[in-house]
Amino acid sequence: MAVSFTCQGRRLGKLNDTFWRVFEMSKHVGIAFLTVDAKNDRAATCYEWLGFRPLINTPLQLVSSTTTFLDAFREREMQDQVQALATTETPTF
Repeated sequence: MAVSFTCQGRRLGKLNDTFWRVFEMSKHVGIAFLTVDAKNDRAATCYEWLGFRPLINTPLQLVSSTTTFLDAFREREMQDQVQALATTETPTF
């Protein structure tokens, strides 16, 4: 994933890396949700935009089910595998 110049400095690349690590771990262990501790209201709003929801009594702590993004990452992994197969030359006999 590339981060556009207008969004750089917002740690989106690091967040994407975290999601990929969770995706890889989910192949070996069950992961039901992720929690984040936002530094401030602006950060919390960003996490909400990504699908996280604030806890009732502590709005700077947010939670997200892993189902949505794990499904997206599985789809991406399958697309990459199909692309790899499509670019592999078929041996001729």
